[in-house]
Amino acid sequence: MNTGSFQHCQGGAKRPAIVQFPAVVQEGLKQFGPLFANAPERQHFAEYLTGLLVAERKTVSGINREFAVTTDQSGMNRWLTEVDWDAQALNEKRLDSLQCHSETRYAAHGVIAVDNTLMDHNGQHIEEVGWFWDHAEQRHKIAHDYLITQYVCPSGRHYPLEFRRFVKQAQCEAEGREFRDHTQWFQEWVDGVVAHSLLMARMGPGRVRGGASALVMTIGEACRSALSETLAATIRWAVERGREDGWSHEKITPHLALA
Repeated sequence: MNTGSFQHCQGGAKRPAIVQFPAVVQEGLKQFGPLFANAPERQHFAEYLTGLLVAERKTVSGINREFAVTTDQSGMNRWLTEVDWDAQALNEKRLDSLQCHSETRYAAHGVIAVDNTLMDHNGQHIEEVGWFWDHAEQRHKIAHDYLITQYVCPSGRHYPLEFRRFVKQAQCEAEGREFRDHTQWFQEWVDGVVAHSLLMARMGPGRVRGGASALVMTIGEACRSALSETLAATIRWAVERGREDGWSHEKITPHLALA
């Protein structure tokens, strides 16, 4: 991987020194490049991947500053926010490529882990940012709330399947958008797993675990068709009962595990 090296000017200031894309990005460009409409889009795709791998600050301006030869950062920003390229197709291509290797392909004993995580931010004017309660740190923080599904292979390798960014109900109503809570997102993901014949055929009876609501359950062949409806009803019952009686997560968990 040749990304150049940082050279220092007088006074210790760093000069941008990425002079070519890393080998892994060049390989990715060959594989995923056809999904983009033209050479500039493919260029931005490669620059963005390289920045995520090696840039000290993984923002558009931070990535742009790392390259020895570059254009104005507005080009990459427009590509990320305005250009109509298919992120879903890109993700499906990525998942398909992982099925070519024995260590990462779907397997009968694979596990799908579902959880949410808070990513801290300093500003309150960032799109879809909000105040959330962090149970680990026991405090409110300004953050994005991401819901993530992760596939864990029997080999121990793991990789993300999809993610969603949770937006609070008040903000959705103010913007005229449909609101979905964590349970509804989880239910939609389960529906997607059930509907995805390739995934289910290779997984067999799999397992889905959701840390966000302390969910632990097993998907059996017999319950797949009614899984989402049953799961959603069980979650609603456990959470509502828990709120009424002041249950802790430890007390709610056994009820969810029986689903």
